[in-house]
Amino acid sequence: MSKMLNESLKNLSRFRASTILNIIGLTVAFSSFIIIMIQVRHDLSFDKHYPDVERIFELQVSDFPGKEFSPFASRLFADESIGISPEVEKGAYLLYLGELPFSLSENAEKEQISEMAAITSTDIYDIFGFKCLMGNFSDYETPNSIMISLDAARHFFGNDNPVGQRLKIDLPDKTEELIPKEMMIVAVYDNLLKNSSIPNGVLINIGDLLLGDKASTNFRTFLKTTTTHTTDVETLIEAAAPGMLYHPVDDPNHRFVRLTNIHDSYFLGTSVRLPKGNKVTVFSLLAVGILIILIAIVNFINFSMSLIPMKMRSINTRKVLGSKNGILWLQQLLDATVLTTVAFLLAILTIYLLSHSSFTVLLSVDMSLSNNMILIAITFFIAIFTGIISALYPALYSTSFPPALVLKGSFGLSVKGRKLRTSLIGLQYLISITLIIVALFIRVQYEWMRNHDTGVNKESILKVELPEGLANKRKVIEAEMKNIPGVSDIAFLWGDIFNYRTINWNRDIHGETKNFTAQIVTPNFLSMMDIQVTEGRNFLESDNSDNGVLIFNETGRKMFDLSVGEKIWTVTGESAIVGFCKDFNFLPLVHPITPIALYVYGKEEAIGPLSMAYIKTNPTDISITISQIRETLFRLDPTFNASQEIEFLDKSFGNLYQKEKNLSNLVTLFSLLAVLISTIGVLGLVMFETQYRRKEIGIRKVFGASVIEILGIFNKRYVKIVTVCFVLATPLAYYIIVNWQSNFAYQAPVVAWIFGAALLITLLITMLAVTIQSYHFAIENPVRSIETI
Repeated sequence: MSKMLNESLKNLSRFRASTILNIIGLTVAFSSFIIIMIQVRHDLSFDKHYPDVERIFELQVSDFPGKEFSPFASRLFADESIGISPEVEKGAYLLYLGELPFSLSENAEKEQISEMAAITSTDIYDIFGFKCLMGNFSDYETPNSIMISLDAARHFFGNDNPVGQRLKIDLPDKTEELIPKEMMIVAVYDNLLKNSSIPNGVLINIGDLLLGDKASTNFRTFLKTTTTHTTDVETLIEAAAPGMLYHPVDDPNHRFVRLTNIHDSYFLGTSVRLPKGNKVTVFSLLAVGILIILIAIVNFINFSMSLIPMKMRSINTRKVLGSKNGILWLQQLLDATVLTTVAFLLAILTIYLLSHSSFTVLLSVDMSLSNNMILIAITFFIAIFTGIISALYPALYSTSFPPALVLKGSFGLSVKGRKLRTSLIGLQYLISITLIIVALFIRVQYEWMRNHDTGVNKESILKVELPEGLANKRKVIEAEMKNIPGVSDIAFLWGDIFNYRTINWNRDIHGETKNFTAQIVTPNFLSMMDIQVTEGRNFLESDNSDNGVLIFNETGRKMFDLSVGEKIWTVTGESAIVGFCKDFNFLPLVHPITPIALYVYGKEEAIGPLSMAYIKTNPTDISITISQIRETLFRLDPTFNASQEIEFLDKSFGNLYQKEKNLSNLVTLFSLLAVLISTIGVLGLVMFETQYRRKEIGIRKVFGASVIEILGIFNKRYVKIVTVCFVLATPLAYYIIVNWQSNFAYQAPVVAWIFGAALLITLLITMLAVTIQSYHFAIENPVRSIETI
């Protein structure tokens, strides 16, 4: 075996150019495949790693016909559902808080550390099988206690044991009833995987928060059942629901409770506030990964077939000397295995380097090698398989000729061999061009959504979230802001209307319960955002009295058959509809426009202060304006975090499509890599053909052919191949685009230029590769060319 291994190393060294190109192509293919599979594995295993995951279900509610199921319910509903049946073994619920600032001392300004946080029930660790590293989970039942992840423990305390230590939090916009000001760490749990619904960070004991409350529907509830069949449990919950729902279901035929496996919830996407997977995207990426490996295999076969004429003399000499075909096959398979193993090791090195670079922002996954060892092992076997399958046919083919045949001359440019190589290259180009077209269109869809006219003025609008102390000083802030030269207006909202921070209302309209989005705003909101009133009137400052007023969008008016003057119950009593406004997109364009009511509070602020400020700026030095805004807010309330981000609204809009942007970048990257691998294959064929057409080139030059004409001869063939493959790829790519785009409520037009651009990109890369490779022979002395062959 060592003798054969030495022979393999000699063969790889002998055909050095081919070896290097093959290794580059395979390294790119294997590293691309691993990256894609890490993302695919992340999505397909989301929330699947908990013990007995097949019996963990999410409670989802649709409290009137036509309303989508929501994964959020009240604490009362959660508590009652957990104890509804012996078939419910355990249950837990949590309220996501997002990233919050915690500190270890009173000097929070300097020692704040931000961590993800959630308020949870006491059995959260039990239902999801947390691993306790320090402390005791049973102590989590104590009020004002918290559990923290291992990473959070290291952020706060390094390698010290944090159990018994206290964390403080200072959030002026949160009440003490929601989060205690000081909490004690009772346990440290092992980090959960990144593809988990449960956050790694700080979990806070819920205590008596909202105990018995059925109006605040913010809790995500999970039930662990004794069976995977949950119909009986759903029926029991529905039977008990009238006393638990804020708005009881009127329709006896409406099934309004369902239990969905926690993993399936990730792909159902029941809330824009939660992580959401897309199976079309996942399987598209999987297909791209498989296609890249397929291109690499085709490439390898092409190289191996191209080298056969140069290897024939050695192969047939060994046959004459008595070597059996089996030994010759094994040698070629070993050559391929050594080459693919080297490429695989280089791919692992590439992944390691990428995992420590900014490339990771394109993925929502952990790229570390230690957490992906199974996938790496699978890829190694794929690499070996690639080497074997790629060398098998060339090995059989190269040993199929009688030794005497080689003495009759070269068969390197036979019609049969030429057709085979052309077909293989054509397959590579078909895949590559399809991927490029799809990648370009994903980019078009992303840019189209980001720049689409959403019906609001988002230019020159800044947004900043205010702590409670500032939110209660609206009039003072408004006066101070208008003294800043770069500020022309300011409006206040209860939440960020364009980033899911809205209110979900169920209201009786014409005798039926209807669901719609609501947002509380100050009277100048519509005019500042350039949202046109279509009927009735705009808000007035005088509306800040009595019970307030409402303005619905046109979709709400048409869907609910509303008219000016009607009254709807709000948080302060019955509020009149004073007008309707033009539809505008307040959700990402993946979603259609839905009914929304803009609401001016009235004299009572029953839900809480308006803590989101939208600031309209003038086209002056914006950096100075932002600096002045920060200074003003900090002067009015020193608890305001002076480093808090103040961002433009149009940037916030762009962030809504970050997933589409990342997908576009990924598919574009892998498409270009597929073209690179295909181009490497073309280089191999051009190397082969120029070697065997040197005599023809010399004769043509003797008869007056120029260098340009010689280069044109070589390019002409590949231009034809690319053109034919483009014609075949166009309908295939269009079919993929239409199916992918069906996930979006708003769709960019399928523009013709992306097809032309894909063809041009492929042609330019191919012609450049062919020209560079064949130029040396095109300028060679024709006498030498004729004598060489």
